[in-house]
Amino acid sequence: MSIIAGTDLSDGGAEAITAAAAIAIATSDHELTLAHVVGAADLPDGDAGRERVLAEVRSRLEADAARLAAGTPLQVRIEVVVGPAVDSLIGLAETEGARLIVVAATATRGGLLRLGSTAEALIARAPVPVLAVRDASAIRAWAAGDRPLRALVGIDESATADVAIQVIKELRAQRPIDVTLGTVYYAD
Repeated sequence: MSIIAGTDLSDGGAEAITAAAAIAIATSDHELTLAHVVGAADLPDGDAGRERVLAEVRSRLEADAARLAAGTPLQVRIEVVVGPAVDSLIGLAETEGARLIVVAATATRGGLLRLGSTAEALIARAPVPVLAVRDASAIRAWAAGDRPLRALVGIDESATADVAIQVIKELRAQRPIDVTLGTVYYAD
């Protein structure tokens, strides 16, 4: 299962990439792509300034990749993409043939129960399942075999829901998972 771990280089992003690495190791996939998307508006004018910012991002991702791969069979690649975050992550997942996108679930506004806008948009639009992570500790414990994972899978009549169920089956073949399926029902 190829995994794309999107990070905004925040603490929440660190939780997401840690969770993605634990899943990749537990599933014996050992392939993980760390991706950071830089908005074009966030880049300074001029080639020198642009290259400096992109080099800083690459350097941070390389440090994260080295930390995640240390002492494991994990192979971590990095991708720095310039463009809109959601479209870029979806495009990368399609290009890489990813089966799962992992991102932080944290929102800068809106409180504990609100997803970040990137996570919300990915969940709504991605053609592959999206795992939104607040805290990687439960996923690390599951990957280590210490406890079952509890997963809520949003289902509907789309092909993406079918793929999400297949991914859960693949993960469940590795370690126990307690699964709850949920859907939104409109009476009218």
